[in-house]
Amino acid sequence: MNWINFFFYVIVLNSLTGTVAYLLCKLLALVAKKYNAIRIIYPLYRLVLLFYIVPLGYIYIRCKCFVRFGANTLGDGFLGNQVIYEVMQCCLLIWFSGMLCVGLHYLKKWKKYRWICRKKIPFHGEEYRAVLQKLYPGKNWKKVRFCTNYTIDSPCVMGVFHHVIVFKALNYPMKDIELVLMHEGTHIVRRDNLGKKLALLIVLVNWFNPILRLYLDDLDAWGDISCDIHVCSHFLGGHARKYFDLLLRFSQEENRSEQLPAFVSQLNSEQSLGKRVEYMIRWQKAGKKTGVSVILALALVIGSSVTAFASSTQVVEQQNDMYRETRVQEADISDADDLEEYVIPADQVDEEKWNNAIVYDDELLDPLSVQKNFDWKIPGNNFVRSGAFIKKAGSTIVVSCYVYDDRYHHVGIRRPDGSMLYVNGMHQVTKTFNCETTGTYYVYVENMRSKEIRAAGYFIK
Repeated sequence: MNWINFFFYVIVLNSLTGTVAYLLCKLLALVAKKYNAIRIIYPLYRLVLLFYIVPLGYIYIRCKCFVRFGANTLGDGFLGNQVIYEVMQCCLLIWFSGMLCVGLHYLKKWKKYRWICRKKIPFHGEEYRAVLQKLYPGKNWKKVRFCTNYTIDSPCVMGVFHHVIVFKALNYPMKDIELVLMHEGTHIVRRDNLGKKLALLIVLVNWFNPILRLYLDDLDAWGDISCDIHVCSHFLGGHARKYFDLLLRFSQEENRSEQLPAFVSQLNSEQSLGKRVEYMIRWQKAGKKTGVSVILALALVIGSSVTAFASSTQVVEQQNDMYRETRVQEADISDADDLEEYVIPADQVDEEKWNNAIVYDDELLDPLSVQKNFDWKIPGNNFVRSGAFIKKAGSTIVVSCYVYDDRYHHVGIRRPDGSMLYVNGMHQVTKTFNCETTGTYYVYVENMRSKEIRAAGYFIK
């Protein structure tokens, strides 16, 4: 498996399957809103991350090809085509250039983030740490640090593994500080910043997919809504007035000098406060809706997986179509004389071996069809041949195939006089054979080793 093949499958298929999962999640979110199952929406969006990270489509193709062809994978023959290989190299160059540009853009934001971090004023905050320990007794809060920073809009939590809770000032009443710690503590316990950073890395790698930016916005917005619900249900007994009064005060502050990066969780984000209040009211009216949540989660997993597998199969079919369209071009641009021809006279042909050869699609050879595609499994020390077809003197037979092996094998034709004409090739073999007499011809591939191999390609008869 070469690296071009790997990147083609993993990057493209992951982007495809993840986008399918996201669109399905958007649809399920509408259903959840209808039934007021608000709790399940954010976990659904977090679950979509797996479809962008785990290469389900690639694994599916590998398993499918392993069942059909053994250890070989379907993409080797596809990329063995010189035309497609060069196109794929250009695509990868464009992809890498785009990722570099997006990476530089994020680097600028990271520098701004580091500049904001340098303005932090740390303090011990043992009283705040005690509040967090009381709220979440099962977690160790000793490594969490506390700071103040006048450039931010509202309290936030920075860091992915080493968290820092940042306050704009320390002149808040203790009741407000407890509400802030409830919110930011929830983000830390759920590792929301880690999920956001993973989403940013996915956007970086899949920069060509504009839908990912919409997904990042939804993940951020619903993360805050989910956090609101958690705080109000677990710590405030469902009474959210004080909590949203605090958010309203933060939203009315006019200092908006610096914008924090997406992997920083703020108490008062850019998400509309009105929507957060609306979803809180809908949650209070509906309750837990456990049954609906389970059904929606299963629908996302099953629906996305099935669609991902179907999409992967479609990608393979598109590969095959592209392969068939470019193989003739490859034959045209290939030097037909770069491989030496060898002749086996008719009296030296092993007729017993020929008569016992495997014949694929003998009855399916359409006399009106010019091109015949094949995908042959060839036993050790044996060969596979096509069915018979008629050629006129002065015409040609173009044979192009990819041999899934690292040794040389025979690719050739049998002529009307019984002799055999072949070339000795490895991996991609393309050859134009001249037909000197009118009569019956065959195309064959001979396996020169004891292990079974596979040859896939076409011949123009």
